[in-house]
Amino acid sequence: MKNVCFLIFLFLSLQSFSQTEKHSLKVGFLTGGTAHLGASGMGYHAQYDYHIFEKYSASISFGQLYGKSKQQGSSRGTAGGISWDNSYELHSTEGYNYAEITGLYSYTQRWRKVDFKVGGGVTFLSNWLNYDKDVDIVQGIVVSGEKARRRDNVSMINVVLDNDFKLNDQLFINWRLIFRKAINDQEPLEIVTTYGGFGSGTSTSEIDILGAMVIGLGYRF
Repeated sequence: MKNVCFLIFLFLSLQSFSQTEKHSLKVGFLTGGTAHLGASGMGYHAQYDYHIFEKYSASISFGQLYGKSKQQGSSRGTAGGISWDNSYELHSTEGYNYAEITGLYSYTQRWRKVDFKVGGGVTFLSNWLNYDKDVDIVQGIVVSGEKARRRDNVSMINVVLDNDFKLNDQLFINWRLIFRKAINDQEPLEIVTTYGGFGSGTSTSEIDILGAMVIGLGYRF
């Protein structure tokens, strides 16, 4: 009889656990700025949430963002009886892949129509950049330069604002705002452009603060 009671208790416990809906899967559209270029980027974000207890949950997520930038200019003038009117364009592409772990606290009662959460955690980000190196521009024409590729692997802390808008008991719309701050040392990126002996321009950058926003759909189970 004790064994039967134990089996009944175990079955009811498993049923109760399966009905608590502790798990959520989210997939969304990601938008934000690239790390060095500061260009607008787009990508995707995938996330798994586990409800620990009461108002606390944890999430594991990964995603990718891609953006591109165009630098352009022109030159017009006359020298030695020769006139010119030229223009140039330089194209760069940049993006990153990331994985992150975040703890979340909910300010609303669980699974209400709107479930607003705040949290923080760590992000591991791998950034890549394709750009033009050692460019020399004479009278509006690119006379020399080479394509270069740079990769940065960065550890970051993140702060998250997360909001779920309930559609029904399982489906919801998710909105997430992410702020990330680099915490490890990096070698700055320096890009030098010369203008045919009439001077040069230098830009220096490193990965510091990145912002991104996610809008997507979620499924609770």
